[in-house]
Amino acid sequence: MVIATCRGNLVNNTMRVTCIMFHKIVAKSISDHRNPYNMGVLSNNDIKDRDMVALTKRILEHSQKGEIDYARRIYDQMNHRDCVSCNVMIRGYIKNHRTRDAREIFDRMHHRNTVSWNSMIMAYTHERKMHIALKFFLIMPDKDVISWTTIISGLCHDSQIEDAWQLFKQMPEPNSISWSSVISGFQQNGLAAETLILFKEMLSAGIHPTPHSFTSALTATADLAALSIGQQLYSQLIKRGFEINIHVGNSAISMFIKSGSFYDARHVFVVIPRPDTITWNSMLSGYAQHGYGLEAIMTFHQMQKAHIFPDGSLSTPSMKSVINKERYEEPDCSIDAEN
Repeated sequence: MVIATCRGNLVNNTMRVTCIMFHKIVAKSISDHRNPYNMGVLSNNDIKDRDMVALTKRILEHSQKGEIDYARRIYDQMNHRDCVSCNVMIRGYIKNHRTRDAREIFDRMHHRNTVSWNSMIMAYTHERKMHIALKFFLIMPDKDVISWTTIISGLCHDSQIEDAWQLFKQMPEPNSISWSSVISGFQQNGLAAETLILFKEMLSAGIHPTPHSFTSALTATADLAALSIGQQLYSQLIKRGFEINIHVGNSAISMFIKSGSFYDARHVFVVIPRPDTITWNSMLSGYAQHGYGLEAIMTFHQMQKAHIFPDGSLSTPSMKSVINKERYEEPDCSIDAEN
């Protein structure tokens, strides 16, 4: 159950990072509009620009508040619209789950830039309409790293791993996020051995792994119960300072527990600055499933002190059996909630 939870956290990680990158680009395009109030004497064109910038900002504000119909009325009243104005309206519709209306604005645009195209690709990808997203991607004139990463992530998430792999091989200059996307896709589709091979290829290509790619590799290692590989991965991520990352740590704990190394799992636990619910439940269910009754009971009580509540693992037969045991093995180490 815990490992499945960790996998669930992986599904949207790459897409989330890609969205963050994309939103930064959109925000920059808006801020790059020159300030109409610091231009001195204004010409007629300056006045038009001033009105356009002011109205675009109002469209953005109302869209962010969910007042999308009011934002559209402002958009329709604009005498002049540029690419940024249209993109803001498109993004507003997409944010408010109205992709059809966003498509209408896109189709009417005389000039589209990468933000326009990426907005539509991302919208259809999130809706799992990959056949439409792929059509946009294929006819997009100037694809950037966000375009490639978005479509590859979407195909992986839609279990079209072969298509995603073929596109990835065509990508001009894949970066760490692109690599992380396809590595995560392989892992999510149950290709554990291939995930580790691809992770190794990424390192050979001189690409620095991200916490997300480490998480995928650790989860794949857990599927294979390959302890030695997992230990090597953990040593690598320590060198990069990722051992305090909660998602990486949780994946490492699950991997070590599944591989039968509670010593390593406990070590990872104490390194994590603020263990979360997944961290605690990983240790609890791991102890229970492997028959460490006393450690499971101690962990349960420490969870209560930390105000962390166990998940469904507490009601499993393995957990009930260790709780009802009259004799327990001596623990070789206990977990301190303060560490």
